[in-house]
Amino acid sequence: MKKLIVIFAAISLIILSTDFSHSQVNLEWQRSYIYSPSNNKGKCVEVDNLGNSVVSGLVVGDGVDIITLKYDPSGNLLWSKRYTDLSGYLSDDGVSDMVVDNQRNIYVAGYTANSIGGNKNFLTIKYSPSGSVLWTRKYQALINYSDKANAICLDANNNVYVTGYSMGLGTAEDYQLVKYDNNGNLQWVKRYNSPHNNVDIANDMDVDIAGNVYVTGQSYLNNSSIISYFTIKYNSAGTELWTKRSGLDARNDVATSISVDKSQNAYVSGISNGVTIAGLTYKYDVNGNEVWAASYVNQQDIPIVRVVDEDDEADESNIVVSTSNNEFYQTTGYDYLTIKYNGISGDTLWKRRFNHVNSFDNVHAMTVDSDGNVYVTGKSYDNISSFDMATIKYDGISGSTLWYQRYNAGGDDLPNDIAIGLDGAVYLAGQNSYGSLQVLKYFQSNPLPTVTVSPDVSICSGSSATLTAGGAISYEWSPSTGLNTTTGTSVVASPSSTTTYTVTGTDANGYTNTATVTVTVNPLPTVTASPNVSICSGSSATLTGSGASSYEWSPSAGLNTTSGSTVIANPSTTTTYTVTGTGANGCINSAEVTVTVNPLPTVTASPNVSICSGSSATLTGSGAGTYEWSPSTGLNTTTGANVIANPSSTTTYTVTGTDANGCTNSAAVTVTVNPITTVDAGADQSIYSGCLTQSATLTATASGGNEPYTYSWSPGGETTQSINVTPSSTTAYTVTVTNASGCSSSDQVEVEVIPVSISVNAGEDQSIYGGCVTQSATLTASASGGFGSTYFWSPGGETTQSITVTPSGTTTYTVTVTNSLGCSSSDEVIVNVTPVSISVDAGDDQSLFAGCSTQGTTITASVAGGFDPTYFWSPGGETTQTISVNPSSTTTYTVTVTNSFGCSSSDEVVVNVTPVDLSVNAGSDTTIYLGYGPQSTTLTAEASGGNSPSYLWSPGGATTQSITVSPSTTTVYTVQVTNSIGCVTTDEVQVFVYDTRCGNNGNKVLVCHNGKTICISESAVSSHLNHGDHLDSCNGGPDNMMGVEIISEIPDDYMLHANYPNPFNPVTTMKYDLPFDSEVTLTVYDMLGREVVTLVNEMKSAGRYSVTFNAAGLPSGMYFYKIKAHDFVQVRKMILLK
Repeated sequence: MKKLIVIFAAISLIILSTDFSHSQVNLEWQRSYIYSPSNNKGKCVEVDNLGNSVVSGLVVGDGVDIITLKYDPSGNLLWSKRYTDLSGYLSDDGVSDMVVDNQRNIYVAGYTANSIGGNKNFLTIKYSPSGSVLWTRKYQALINYSDKANAICLDANNNVYVTGYSMGLGTAEDYQLVKYDNNGNLQWVKRYNSPHNNVDIANDMDVDIAGNVYVTGQSYLNNSSIISYFTIKYNSAGTELWTKRSGLDARNDVATSISVDKSQNAYVSGISNGVTIAGLTYKYDVNGNEVWAASYVNQQDIPIVRVVDEDDEADESNIVVSTSNNEFYQTTGYDYLTIKYNGISGDTLWKRRFNHVNSFDNVHAMTVDSDGNVYVTGKSYDNISSFDMATIKYDGISGSTLWYQRYNAGGDDLPNDIAIGLDGAVYLAGQNSYGSLQVLKYFQSNPLPTVTVSPDVSICSGSSATLTAGGAISYEWSPSTGLNTTTGTSVVASPSSTTTYTVTGTDANGYTNTATVTVTVNPLPTVTASPNVSICSGSSATLTGSGASSYEWSPSAGLNTTSGSTVIANPSTTTTYTVTGTGANGCINSAEVTVTVNPLPTVTASPNVSICSGSSATLTGSGAGTYEWSPSTGLNTTTGANVIANPSSTTTYTVTGTDANGCTNSAAVTVTVNPITTVDAGADQSIYSGCLTQSATLTATASGGNEPYTYSWSPGGETTQSINVTPSSTTAYTVTVTNASGCSSSDQVEVEVIPVSISVNAGEDQSIYGGCVTQSATLTASASGGFGSTYFWSPGGETTQSITVTPSGTTTYTVTVTNSLGCSSSDEVIVNVTPVSISVDAGDDQSLFAGCSTQGTTITASVAGGFDPTYFWSPGGETTQTISVNPSSTTTYTVTVTNSFGCSSSDEVVVNVTPVDLSVNAGSDTTIYLGYGPQSTTLTAEASGGNSPSYLWSPGGATTQSITVSPSTTTVYTVQVTNSIGCVTTDEVQVFVYDTRCGNNGNKVLVCHNGKTICISESAVSSHLNHGDHLDSCNGGPDNMMGVEIISEIPDDYMLHANYPNPFNPVTTMKYDLPFDSEVTLTVYDMLGREVVTLVNEMKSAGRYSVTFNAAGLPSGMYFYKIKAHDFVQVRKMILLK
């Protein structure tokens, strides 16, 4: 983060009153630092207030380590400090950001991995100006989960803020902001997790003049795959002041940079990824309200935003955004794109694009000086295979280019950061392809004179040329070889061989600069002609001569001219032409070129054809190799030997054929389109059937096309315009009309047939009582479609609509209705007769005890249909509804009930008499698993007939009803129960003991998983049991373990580990754990959410797995890899550094 440093530099530059707006720039020094043979990289650079430059980067030591270097203004290395975590192990440490305070203390932020490929911690280191480590702080929110710092800031009191992401427990990555005081004491930690527990990554931050902290990055909008900008503002106490989510609909929007002005307006810039990739910048006011948004298309790299033009008098500022852009990819590849926006309105003040000879140019860093001038650096390809450090300075007001510098150490040179010193010096930090960490210092000085010299010139041997210089006051020329003088504005050069002359010009201030001019001495010209060429008969070819100054061509036959370097040849037959060239020295040479004339192909088209409107015809061309058809109207394609034509009107098509020599000819074919006839079969009709029989007349009406018309009806096959039909059911009739041109069309008409019918309903079935009670029922018939109906009932023969009946038993009655047309219909109705009856229930059988106690009971009869019933019990003769009994042995009692009609019913009940007895139940057998679950069990005896029983357990001798036991082996326990009258009984219960302990210290548990015995931690057992596994070995206990393979590498839980190495180039390894057999997908995405490759997509057995990912064909940058296994989903980040 350079926000506070830029403000500090601006104040200091104002004090020095040094203007570099129109300065010249020179490479003052370059330094390479090599700690290990490869992969030494400069990631961050800062300049303190004494002009010392500090660089932080990466080297390969014990894994990947952090290196911090300090150089004095002359480029002398003052000190270097290497940080590695867990020395002696291959840990991965990384640097993300760095700042320097006004006391020249240095703060480095990044991450450290706590083991090989392990999870990361926030890492913050504070160095003194002399390189002493003042403090180091590591922060990890959750053990075995990653925390990675991406940015660091200081407030006015040098409190330290570090932000990035932290893996949460089931929440994927979360925003994390940590505050330390200047002594490294942790003040507070703030986290943000989106509502759907998806990926949230903080990428950048800034601190305003009031000490408020702004964090921005990317956050999933919901549980879908849509990503949006998400910005949070905290006060210095960590209280959240506001949050803002922004972005374009249905796009992935990633905020990468933030800058805050003195009015506490926040400017956020980043990437919007949809159909195209766009740059997107927002302005939020002090309360988080969106003021404006600006975008630009075809962005390619992470944008950088900086506040400029902060005017102390006027409360306003502007911003500059710089990134890479591929808007003109087809011609220039990737370009630097730098845009200055008006801070108030968001309008574009200027936009500048930089491209080096149509190559790929990518922005890596940007900063501004106190005058608002903009410095942009990045990598720029000098050809298709290697790239340089390319740095450009723009005027802050006009956007004009003030200077441009390239640095090439011989291979690939890549800058990662840029900084401006108080003296205006420009510092770059990066790396080259030789594995060196690179530091460059450019010094901006007063402008030198712009010395010009006449253009390079060619002469013949022995001739001379006048060379002229300008832009200075006095001039010196060298070397003197071939010159008439070595001083003066103009000299005459007569070298014997090609010579480059240098002119040194001196201006009025005594500053010097140089320019060069080359005098080329030419021998005889080497004249060449363009290659032999073939043309088609009647065509022409352009012939070119080169290697001389003037040219003459022969023979003249077929040429448009006989002089000049280029002529047009149109011979009727194959001809060889000679070009004679004269050089600048008057020397002559010649060359030949042959123009071969090829005949045209004989192209034919298929014969003319007629079609009906809406139909198509196949057209064929022949006699050539390829074909083009025109016009395109009505064609399915315009290329190929065969096309399908479907014109709306008569059309003549031309086919142009090209043969193997590229010669063309054409032919034509006409497609005549005949009109079709339309037909109307008339409106749908309805007729009746059944008692009535009707017919319908159908008439077709035709129009259009060429008469006469012919008709065809279906079904039936009639060929007249009108037909009469008498269908028995609803029928659709189709008529087809054909005109004189053979074109036809059809229409359909439907004749609906409505049957005439009659129906009757004799009513619902009825119920009456019989026996002691006599009842009658009235039956009524309801007819529909009757047309004057008559009725007839059976049995009985009644002819009225309603009748009254009194059957002695259940009877079915049938009514027949006949209408005036003779149609009839019948229906039945049942009269159910229920006889009066009586029933009795003496109740459920009962039980009594005898022996130690004597009991009695009561019996009650329940009557149905009783009608004032009377009761009689046997044995006993009681006549009440309820009686009391106390038999000494089991007895059957019979009750007879008689109603007022004389109907009677009987039932029996048994009173069972059981002597008193004593019994005990020791409970069900139970199981203890040593190493998992309860290691003891409680046994309880349940006694019946006990009369205050007493208990005695063996082994152990306990006398309580319940005992708790913890046997180490399977044991049978016996309980003896004695009641108050001396009765004794016993029961047994068995406690099975299975030793499921395993592992080095017996701290794990045996589980049978899918037919395999595995050894897992106790915490993972419940998940396996929920999935259908069972405790103990698959052979059932330690006595059966002989020959059983125990698989101890089944993990306890699902886990996606950090890849190793990270950063990597180009190969890294990912590891994941499966506690169960699972369908697994492992997919790699780029930072915009686009899928790169799916590494795993199949069913995997439980276990630990590693996957190798080769990114040889991918560009450097941040990538994500995501695993989904069963219900488990986890995402991690990795960095590809090339």
